[in-house]
Amino acid sequence: MTAISSKTFPAFKTLHQKLVNELKVIEHKSSVIHFNKNYEKQLTLLNYKKITHIKEQKPVDEIVQQIKTLESTKINGIPEPTDLKDTKLLSTLTKHIEQDNQDIHHKYKLNNLGNVVTFLSSQREYTELLERYNPGLTMSQEDNVRKTAKRVGLEVPE
Repeated sequence: MTAISSKTFPAFKTLHQKLVNELKVIEHKSSVIHFNKNYEKQLTLLNYKKITHIKEQKPVDEIVQQIKTLESTKINGIPEPTDLKDTKLLSTLTKHIEQDNQDIHHKYKLNNLGNVVTFLSSQREYTELLERYNPGLTMSQEDNVRKTAKRVGLEVPE
């Protein structure tokens, strides 16, 4: 077993950059999930309003325009982040590590930061593989039923 004092660690800048990159990926995926959920909620609400207006024989032009606008925002999606929006976690993880200090405590902190980066990277990869090989896991129940029915040659009525 190798002692921490004799191990070599990547430079703080390297670990910091890897950590920032992992946090950006996590933040972007989280934003996409929240955006999609919000989109579905808004679309459902607008369709409900449209049906209500049709039943009450009110004009639906404005609601149709809102639906088109909402659909165009869905097409554009969320751009890849260039910077972290929330740097609180990053500053919490890196605030006690001094770059120029070479004592044993500094090496422990670098080791811990390296472990955090490895954990985040591994967790992201695990989640991606889980979603890839178990597609029904992230599907809505309606989609899951529809695909299962299609697999056995049936169709679910609308």
